[in-house]
Amino acid sequence: MILRDELEDDVNRIVYWREYPPYWLDPVNKIKNPDVTDDTFFIMDLKAKKQKQINQTVSFLDENSEGGIVVAVVPSHDPATRDSGIRRVAQQLALLERIDGTSCLLRHTQAPKKSGGGSRDKAIDLRTIRVVNPEIIKGRLVLLLDDVTSTGGSLEACKRLLQNAGAKNVQCLAIGKTVHKCPFPQLMP
Repeated sequence: MILRDELEDDVNRIVYWREYPPYWLDPVNKIKNPDVTDDTFFIMDLKAKKQKQINQTVSFLDENSEGGIVVAVVPSHDPATRDSGIRRVAQQLALLERIDGTSCLLRHTQAPKKSGGGSRDKAIDLRTIRVVNPEIIKGRLVLLLDDVTSTGGSLEACKRLLQNAGAKNVQCLAIGKTVHKCPFPQLMP
């Protein structure tokens, strides 16, 4: 078990902590989303590496995950970006009786930024990310973190890479899950 029972009972499912209504409905034309919540700002501050949100996230994960696991993160779309809020969360969580696996997934080629309209096809992640330092994850339980997920493609691709490199089991958790309110409820299925 990686995550505690009350948070997760199906290891194959992607778990998320908060709902994330994006700040922008249309980032190109700067149209703000009228449905933003406190969770929107929490996740934006986490992405901006604000210590208060990092500490709250570490505390939540410490209470809801097992000790002794490896903590890894989905890398940024940009290979030059090595520091991120979610990476800081993982590194601080590793100090609390877990193993730092933040060096295990490396983006070697830039991928289109998904939040900016880039493809969400997980094949892109499979082509642009590789596992390094596989000895850290080999035969171990891994908690794979991402700051925000929409379709789960990046988490699924990274999970596959880690399993192929020898991880015993990989459980995926996103801090936020992108949600959009439909402006026309009658069109919802």
